[in-house]
Amino acid sequence: METILLIAATGFIFYRLWSVLGSRDGFEKKMDWNVGQNDLNQPEDNVIVLSQDKVEQVQEDDLSYRKFDEYVSKIKLKEPDFDLEFFLKGSQKAFKHIVTLFAEGQLSKLSHLVSPQIYEKFRQAIEERVKRQEKMEMDFLDVESEVASIEVENGKALITINFESQQMLATINSDGLCYDNPSRLTATVRDVWTFKKELNPHVKIWTLHKTQRSA
Repeated sequence: METILLIAATGFIFYRLWSVLGSRDGFEKKMDWNVGQNDLNQPEDNVIVLSQDKVEQVQEDDLSYRKFDEYVSKIKLKEPDFDLEFFLKGSQKAFKHIVTLFAEGQLSKLSHLVSPQIYEKFRQAIEERVKRQEKMEMDFLDVESEVASIEVENGKALITINFESQQMLATINSDGLCYDNPSRLTATVRDVWTFKKELNPHVKIWTLHKTQRSA
């Protein structure tokens, strides 16, 4: 019975996080990119840069993104250095960074990384947490991702990514006690995020434009 209650409590807290950050939209394909620490340039700790400058281009035959070739070509017309595989690696870093900032309640840093609509959701959730005098403790064990779709319109690119991650999430109350995941259990979390960027080689930042949640 105790184990069942722990699993139920863990599911509840992840549901609360999904309601703000993402989705439970399933996808089965596994992709391990072995992301290195330097795959994502971060000139400031509040900026996520998913550009492709000075990145060694992989051989075309090594990519499994043939269905996106038309859209990648449109992006390359404005940004010749764009590389989809590198973008995917960078998006994993961005995903972890944004979720971590949300868990830590760092609104000022989130404001540079997400759209105004997403920021407002973050702000409300974080302010409610502060009112309850709660803190969120979280950790990533693994993050996998794949490209779901690419759109290019009106001089902007939108790339939607499916993320599947192993996360530990726990809420600490004002007494320093964890009431929803005391055993620090991990859970598989599936998110669908869309990143957006103006097609301009001088603009380096992709922002989180939209998150989706399954019905």
